[in-house]
Amino acid sequence: MAVWMLFMFAATLATVQCSWVLSLDMALDSIDDAYVHCTEKMSKLVKEYYLVREMNTNAKFRNAWCEAQIRAKPGDGLGKEQAVALWVYTSNTVYSDFNRAVGNGTTVRFGRFASSSWDANANVKFGDKTCFIIHTKFGANISKFSVYKQEKEVLIPPYETFRVISVQYRMYNPYLWCEVVYTLKSVGIQSYLNCALCHKVNHLY
Repeated sequence: MAVWMLFMFAATLATVQCSWVLSLDMALDSIDDAYVHCTEKMSKLVKEYYLVREMNTNAKFRNAWCEAQIRAKPGDGLGKEQAVALWVYTSNTVYSDFNRAVGNGTTVRFGRFASSSWDANANVKFGDKTCFIIHTKFGANISKFSVYKQEKEVLIPPYETFRVISVQYRMYNPYLWCEVVYTLKSVGIQSYLNCALCHKVNHLY
């Protein structure tokens, strides 16, 4: 599932905000393939091998994929397969499984696809411990294709790197909307596993 979903997101891939738990580092052990210079080869490999294998071995994924083929709506340059992949990813069925599979004043990466929101009040639903204000160059607005359109979701790729611009604490500012708020600004991309499954690993910086 991880290979198929990663490829479809990267193939389709803004100040946004998100709130969730992660280590702020370069996530060197993450799956961060950007599929540069191997898109067609990976597309064929994924469709003919990885998707078929996952459908045959993972009943939860198979059921979610079949449902998504009925419900997902392509458009705005997004093809049917990409729309299906985004619908599956944002559904409750495999979201946590997928993140476990691909997830394991500095420059940092999220190290996996980071689900964030345009909604300034998103932390009301998702928590108020550690939150982020993110200036992303490579994040994709997938709100039209997400299961939960009201969440105004923006998907940030694992290979995008950010510089920590500021760190604010509620203990010093009682009006702060989260206990800790990091402000991150995109500074480019860094991929250690680009085209790795095609036996053509290129580090992208």
